[in-house]
Formats: sequence, C-alpha cells, structure tokens
Amino acid sequence: MGLLLPRTAGAQMIPSAVTPNPGAAPAPASPPAGMAPPGTPPATVQPKAPQPPAHRPARRPAATPRNSFHVQANLVNLNVSVETRHGRFVPGLTRNDFKVYENGRRQKIAFFSVSHATPLTLAILLDTSPSQKNLIAEEEAVAGNFLRSELRPNDLALAISFDENITLLSDFTASADDLARRLDRARIGGGSAQSMMNPGPFPSSGRPSGTRLWDAIVEVCRDKLSEQTGRKAIIVITDGQDEGSRHSWRAARRALLDSNTSLYALVASDPAIYREFGGYYGGAGQLKKIARASGGQSFNVTGNQHLERDFRLIGEELRDQYTLAYVPGHGMNGRYYRIKVRLVKGQRRHRKVRTRKGYFALARSAG
Repeated sequence: MGLLLPRTAGAQMIPSAVTPNPGAAPAPASPPAGMAPPGTPPATVQPKAPQPPAHRPARRPAATPRNSFHVQANLVNLNVSVETRHGRFVPGLTRNDFKVYENGRRQKIAFFSVSHATPLTLAILLDTSPSQKNLIAEEEAVAGNFLRSELRPNDLALAISFDENITLLSDFTASADDLARRLDRARIGGGSAQSMMNPGPFPSSGRPSGTRLWDAIVEVCRDKLSEQTGRKAIIVITDGQDEGSRHSWRAARRALLDSNTSLYALVASDPAIYREFGGYYGGAGQLKKIARASGGQSFNVTGNQHLERDFRLIGEELRDQYTLAYVPGHGMNGRYYRIKVRLVKGQRRHRKVRTRKGYFALARSAG
C-alpha cells in the first residue's frame, strides 16, 4: 500500500522510486535486517552505489574524501552513541577505543569515522490526528526551527503528516526554509471521537481512521528511505497511539531495521483531549520499544521548552556519533547475530554506549 493522495497544497503522493541523497558520500552500505526479538536491529548488505536523482537539486559541495569507503565485501555498519551519565556526547574517541563483538566473538573494525562529517537523510513525521489539535502549532514551529538550525548543505530531508491519511508535505530537499513552510501547512485531519475511544491496531469501523502511526513508519522506510545511502533517521512527533494502521508495530520495527534507519520519538500527549471524548491515553510503550531497537531513542515531551530541548538533543546525537563497520566471517545465511559494542578499559567509567543490538544476515540490496 503506497502513501495516500495528499490533502494539503504543495503536497504530493509518495512514489515508489526513491531519489538518493546526492550529497551523501559512498559510505559503507547500510546492512538490511530482519525482525529481531524486542530490542534488536539491522543486517549486512552488498554495497550499492547511489543512483542519480530524476530531478537533481542545486549542486552542493561533495563530502570530503575521508568520508568515502569502498569495499567489495559485506559489511555490518553501526552508528554508535557514546554519552556521559548526563547524556552528553563523548568526543575524541578513536578506533582503538572500541571493541565490537558478534555472538561473543571480537570483530576487527574495518571502517571508523565521526558522523558529524557524514551527510544525513532525515524524515520528519508529524501526527495530525485530532488528539494533537492543541499541540500542533507549537510542534510545527519548533520542528521548523530545528530544521533551520540543523540541516546542512549536504543533507536531505522530507516531511510527512499522518492521521487517517498519510500525506507527503515535502519530498527530499536541502532547503530548511522550504521544509519549515510546508510543515506549517499541516492541519488536523481525519479521525473521530470513536477512534480515540477505541485505540488499537484496527479501526472500529470498516474504514481507516485515527492515527496511522505504524503505516507512516513502514511506508516512509519502504518508499523513501530504503534506497538511500549513508546515515538515515526518522523523527516522529506523536502521542504514540496507533489507530487504523494496516501494519503492526512489529512491521514498523522490521521496516526500520531493513532500511537501517534510526527512529527518534518525541512523545507529546494531551490527556485533556482523551477526557473530552471519554477515551483514555494508553502511552507509547511500543513506539519507545522500536525506537530503542533501531538504535534511536524516545523523549517524553511536556511543553514547548521540553520540545525544544529534546529536538536539540536529537540534533546533537545525529551530529556526534561514531560510525563503525566490520566484515563478518559468515555468509548471507538468514540467521540472527547479536552485536555488542564496548569501550576499552580506561574509557568506560560513567559512559554509556548505545547502538543496535543485532541483525539478520539477509541477502538483499539496500542503501
């Protein structure tokens, strides 16, 4: 099922053909992944050169040569966050400060870089269901400011809104101003009091309604991000309640892993809306679970200042990660392999290492 025909001016249907990020250097190919147990991420892949876009945007400076990495082998790629106990990035680490283990066996690190110099492909997903009606203006403004401060010339981003429909507000662009303007056009869409009183994976009536969160994640991964190269992330602003999706949260997790995309969830809820319609707010446990599985994280948003702070923390993490890759000693056998990344002794104290926890070795091309 493709994304639905948009409702807003300037929006368009998401096509099945994806335009690669022309600014991204040919970094190690993102490994595909199968669905793992809760808290597991993606797999190895055959590297694939980016294809020229159908309509190339204005020429942008190429990434520096030190970001390029060509190898005729399968690679397992890892984006690794190293933080202090206060959540701040730990700079200055080198390849020799890390140990990578697969199923308990130490692996040789074949590629290492700091991610702040690597182009990023980003998708902003905005919940426009009725439960967000008192929050959406603030969310649009803060998201727009984030894009203006964080999007760099070699980056690409798109924007999507979702309620009972999934709408492409802006396709890939490097223009933060254009993205922010199109986000501002998003308006509260379909859904009903009935949908808020019956949250869950299926609508209470015969037609889709409410908040198609899982569908939005699956379709943006499948239709827009799966063929992109380099680092990829989704930032979703939602209360975390799904209603009406044809896909499950497990399918959303699988789509994130298969496209090697990190999910960052900004969980913003307005309990008064649920009380107004006699419903209840069930939380965002499944959304938080798949965010962790993908190598991202989730934030509980309570007000404008927290939303700005959490966007800033996401931006810092996306700029300040380490990228590691290794060549596994096995073929594409479809099995699941556990991954553990640790710091060497002397670097571990009061530091937390976060990355995906494993992958399925599936033979499939991916960006």
